[in-house]
Amino acid sequence: PRCRRAVKSQAMFWIVVTLVFMNTCVQATEHHNQPEWLGNFQECTNFFFVVLFTFEMFFKMYALGIQFYFIPLFNRFDFFVVLSSILEMTLTMANVIPPLGMSVLRCIRLLRAFKVTRYWKSLQNLLRSLISSIEAIASL
Repeated sequence: PRCRRAVKSQAMFWIVVTLVFMNTCVQATEHHNQPEWLGNFQECTNFFFVVLFTFEMFFKMYALGIQFYFIPLFNRFDFFVVLSSILEMTLTMANVIPPLGMSVLRCIRLLRAFKVTRYWKSLQNLLRSLISSIEAIASL
């Protein structure tokens, strides 16, 4: 019960949102012809954030139970993001895929920022408008 309360708390939500924001800031620093020290820093922080988000996912699974963890769509999305991050990191470290800068798998993590829309109504309305506009354009 204590773990479940912690997982569902506002504090946990804002800690995760802060981590997502920090991860996004680090990813945004990646650019062409960047210095080697910056690439090393990004690699280390990427590993750090993947470990933290993996821990968060397992903590939620433990606190909520596997079946209840997968009920909310955002948890399913989070699961996909964490697994794709681990896959991208593993394939890069094993030299199966080259570290080509921002990979598609890494960009998926940026979508976690939309989790903030749950508490930010104006952003939620903007996102709804954006989605309906995209749907309207796609139907043309």
